[in-house]
Amino acid sequence: MDANFGDILKGLQKKLRRAKKSITKRDQAQRIVDEYFKNPDVHVASVRNGEMLLETSSSAQFQEIEGFHRAALLAKFRDSEVTVARLRVRLANEKFK
Repeated sequence: MDANFGDILKGLQKKLRRAKKSITKRDQAQRIVDEYFKNPDVHVASVRNGEMLLETSSSAQFQEIEGFHRAALLAKFRDSEVTVARLRVRLANEKFK
């Protein structure tokens, strides 16, 4: 084993900090999306490296976001603490609870 215990612990702490930050960004993004849509069918799947992935279980909602809401959502995120440069939308396989 090349790595000692201290190096392993330091790596785990770094991963944990990154995960907590990611969850916080996703929660903030979800609040903005909920406020914008007022629809439980739209869910923030991830926010990473300035890219947000939205999931929706409705194909009509998917097309609506792709066609009409993308620019408005990006503007909302520019006004908030969540930095999003690219917005992707994907159709989810299941309905959300």
